[in-house]
Amino acid sequence: MDNIGDKLRQAREEKNLTLESVSEVTKVKLVYLKALENDEFEKVVAPTYAKGFLKIYSEFLGLDSSKMVQEYMNEHIAESKQVLVLEGEKVKRSSPVAYFRGMEWKIVVGSIGFMVLVLLLIKIIFSGGDEEEVKIQKSAMIQNAKMERSDLIMPKEIKRSDNPTVLPKKKDVVLVVNAKQKVWIRVQADEKLVFEHTLQKGDSETWHARKQFKIRVGNAAGIDVTFNGKNIGNLGKRGKVVNLYLSRQGVKIEN
Repeated sequence: MDNIGDKLRQAREEKNLTLESVSEVTKVKLVYLKALENDEFEKVVAPTYAKGFLKIYSEFLGLDSSKMVQEYMNEHIAESKQVLVLEGEKVKRSSPVAYFRGMEWKIVVGSIGFMVLVLLLIKIIFSGGDEEEVKIQKSAMIQNAKMERSDLIMPKEIKRSDNPTVLPKKKDVVLVVNAKQKVWIRVQADEKLVFEHTLQKGDSETWHARKQFKIRVGNAAGIDVTFNGKNIGNLGKRGKVVNLYLSRQGVKIEN
């Protein structure tokens, strides 16, 4: 029975693709692609990265990424359990430190000071002496106790304005993509990655951005692009990789 690496290699060779070209399109480093095809997942930085790279590579090749990731989990479950145990031990060991760091030392000190003042007040009352002097000292002790207690009162939360200033919003730019063939695509909206997936024929996706889009397409002939209601037109030949830059200033296509 073929392992995960054999399935990936076979699918890539059937498409006549090199590891270098796959790395360029998917942005997964060549060393990690080789590790996946050699079934050497321990050479990937961590299990989380291994699952992510496997998902991207499987989708790019048109394989069922969910089944591939599940197969990886089943074959390497012992390693996953070991990681969870080690992380659990780390959390348990750090718990006492986190607890003591979270103590409010001001409340503790203030409470002790208040108790000391109360004990001194009781001692003065029952120790006898001049009645007037006792009254004066008693009054002073009560005032000090009130001051100590006031230090423990937490500041009230500042109330937010009921009528915050609302700045006018600029109109978004809109990108619509329709897949004419099976095609891999990555979309960045305002420098943020919002989509990276293989679309099937008939699939359609829409995104909004404040300023611009950057798109990388693995099959130029397999996609139809509309930007702000205007169709971009022919992007290139079948199987050609292209980059698109779309903004309010215009559209730029690079090979």
